Amino acid sequence: MSQLSTISWDVFVDAGYIAHVDVIIDIDGDGVRDDALVFEYDKVQTPSDQLIVDMNFQRDAWVNTFDDKGIVNDDAIAWLSSGLSGGLNSPGFINGLLSLWKSGIATDIDGSTVVIDGSTVILGFEIEIDSWIIQSDDTKNPISTIRNIQINGMPVEVSLQPLDSLEFNVETEFAIDIVPNIYTITTTVDLR
Repeated sequence: MSQLSTISWDVFVDAGYIAHVDVIIDIDGDGVRDDALVFEYDKVQTPSDQLIVDMNFQRDAWVNTFDDKGIVNDDAIAWLSSGLSGGLNSPGFINGLLSLWKSGIATDIDGSTVVIDGSTVILGFEIEIDSWIIQSDDTKNPISTIRNIQINGMPVEVSLQPLDSLEFNVETEFAIDIVPNIYTITTTVDLR
């Protein structure tokens, strides 16, 4: 994880909640997803824990990553997916700046203390538009909703090359049984 410096993308938001990224991590080194660091608009910079109507990202426009709250970088706050949900100061809500995660944050997972730090392996990235939070009309045209994905300033593109020759693989998942206003569209970038 120590090599991760930035993540950014462009997203078109018609209405609803802006896209976020889950950084998929392997804590115990077995090559299997153990957890995720979640970077989302409401938590990535202060103010946090706002109502969606009070959030200042633009609508009906292409914006870069989190718009007025910037991109994912060392000063961005991520929360641990396996921790309790809630506000930044809620008990059991585990969060910290990316720079602090890379320096090492000890946490209790399933009764064991684990340290997530710069040596933690990143397995992939999932850029998601969640419509279960609020109806997100930015999913009308999901193929073009997110573009210009960059990791550490390097563009991530869809390629027709065999998967084993790619440094990154971009895969978009569309739910088969989409229930109106209750679904997530996930774009996964797998490291090779």
